[in-house]
Amino acid sequence: MKYFIILTLVLPLALALPCQEDVCNNLSLEDQDLLAKNLVYQDSSFPNHEFIEGWNGKVVFGEAPNATSLVSEGFIRDAWLSIVSVNPSVFLDGMLLSSGEGKVRSAFGYKIVIPYGTKEGNDCKTEYSLIGNESEASMFLNGVLLGNEPVESFLAVEDLYFKTSYDIEIVTEVEHYKDVRYCCCKFKGKCCSHCNKCVFDRTEKRVHKVILEDEKTAKLYSKLPKINFKILYKYFDITSGVLNISGFDSFTLQFKDSHFSQDNYFYDVIVSLDPYDILTLRANPKISQDFNNIHIEQENNSYKFTIANTEGCKIQYASFFDNKTKDCDLSYEEIKVSKEKKNTPIIKKQRLHTLFDFSVFSSILYGVYYGVRKYYTLIF
Repeated sequence: MKYFIILTLVLPLALALPCQEDVCNNLSLEDQDLLAKNLVYQDSSFPNHEFIEGWNGKVVFGEAPNATSLVSEGFIRDAWLSIVSVNPSVFLDGMLLSSGEGKVRSAFGYKIVIPYGTKEGNDCKTEYSLIGNESEASMFLNGVLLGNEPVESFLAVEDLYFKTSYDIEIVTEVEHYKDVRYCCCKFKGKCCSHCNKCVFDRTEKRVHKVILEDEKTAKLYSKLPKINFKILYKYFDITSGVLNISGFDSFTLQFKDSHFSQDNYFYDVIVSLDPYDILTLRANPKISQDFNNIHIEQENNSYKFTIANTEGCKIQYASFFDNKTKDCDLSYEEIKVSKEKKNTPIIKKQRLHTLFDFSVFSSILYGVYYGVRKYYTLIF
């Protein structure tokens, strides 16, 4: 048996936010709700788990919300149970992802309806008294009890299987009364009239029980970014380097006067548990890049960059649940030409420059010679 609805005092999104009359009159309730949802969660560039937890934390449980599965047994009515949220979490490609540490929230409730003014069977009167009322919710993670509170903290190093149970037991004392016929009029020692009197007959105890269960699974999400940063060469005020980075959901290469950033997802929310609007963060794959005062040549996860100022260089990288900052290693060892290493590519490069310079000088001499010769030919 599974349930997926809870209660909160938060108004439905479509009613919680102001909407201009000339605009909203032309929108369906579904479109109004979508508009309100986008207005509520505006941090589309990063996963704001604090906002989600703060929003869902305002939930106040009471009557079961719409579309909740209700269970009744005896005098127990409309019992329900739900694992409401796991935070922090992200919904991606049909799967709930968790960092392995956070809080799981559940909600539950029931009613007790004791009959009044009714008679059972041949009773002339039946009276009911509630003498016992106990309930307990238990939250388990991978078969281990977390606790019995609506909100429980958890820590896991593998995929997560949450299971909650809700045990309800009430005890009612039922007093049965029956009609007793007696002589209510005597004449000359004989009964001339009979009457009925409702008198106590017996007491019984009734025990009613309901056991509910709900479950939710989440996949452990763990990414270990790999980063390699290297300065390739410097030429006057121009610096070129390469950043090889993988295993990230977003990153920024930051300098004092320039930056380059890439996001692999944008974020919105799934609204559930109508009409009380519990939010679940959703990641939508889409690569977006932003840059300023920097030249980037990208090949897969390799980003070759050229900039004018390397001051303040930092690499900021993040996953769905974590973000870190790393300082750049700006060290650069300039390759010096050694006379002993005559066969290195650098020496060959220098020889090419020398040959080029000699070729240019020879061309100039030849030009001068040709000009002088032509001049004397014209005179003589």
